[in-house]
Amino acid sequence: INGNKISLVENGNRTQIAAAQADEEALERALEEAAAAAAAAAFNKNIGSWDTSNVTNMSSTFNKIEGDGYTYTGELKDGKQNGQGTETFADGYTYKGEFKDGIRSGQGTEAFADGYTYKGEFKDGIRSGQGTEAFANGYSYTGEFKDGIRSGQGTENFANGYSYTGEFKDGIRSG
Repeated sequence: INGNKISLVENGNRTQIAAAQADEEALERALEEAAAAAAAAAFNKNIGSWDTSNVTNMSSTFNKIEGDGYTYTGELKDGKQNGQGTETFADGYTYKGEFKDGIRSGQGTEAFADGYTYKGEFKDGIRSGQGTEAFANGYSYTGEFKDGIRSGQGTENFANGYSYTGEFKDGIRSG
């Protein structure tokens, strides 16, 4: 937070939110909404089309045709990611896990440059089922996810030793 302006940098693009004369609570909400939007955009980004001219077998490396910095290494079927593979993006984000018809599906691990990780189940490209997310500050959550959001039974562990086990609904403790 710099004066009355909040700035996020995501994938080299600068997003700014003007918060003129806003109180601290409004600034916090704006920052949370912007961070959530940036995370969703990074998670749901369209990775484009593929140059398949160098295919020699079912396990090859491909580069994104449009833009630099994206690499996929892994199994293919009919020109799509299928089976085990690893995606690496220029911003330091990686995904290693299962794909079905070009979409993350099954067990996988995401790692972000800031130290945040998620390890667990994906369905149709979205976190769904059991998983664990861990933050660089020592905080972690292990439990159920639905449509990419904490939902169901889960446990939060904090760096100071405090923990909470219970129900979550729409990403918030519920019970």
